[in-house]
Amino acid sequence: MKISGFRLETYVERMDRGIADVNYPTGDDLMGSSILWIYTDEGLNGIAPMGNETVKDLFPLIDGQDPRGTRGLSKALID
Repeated sequence: MKISGFRLETYVERMDRGIADVNYPTGDDLMGSSILWIYTDEGLNGIAPMGNETVKDLFPLIDGQDPRGTRGLSKALID
């Protein structure tokens, strides 16, 4: 089994209340989020909450690798 692709879905969700801090005291009830889908050549797919456009730059480091080697994949991405 090998990692063969990814898809990043971004969306905006409405929160129950505005999220604020000292720099933006009125807050905003809209929050951007994303879901990262990872695909394998055998049809086993995984999802991860959050993610950003950086995945395009990092994906070549894990493309074609065995997704079960999580320690090695994590090390490659961190290094």
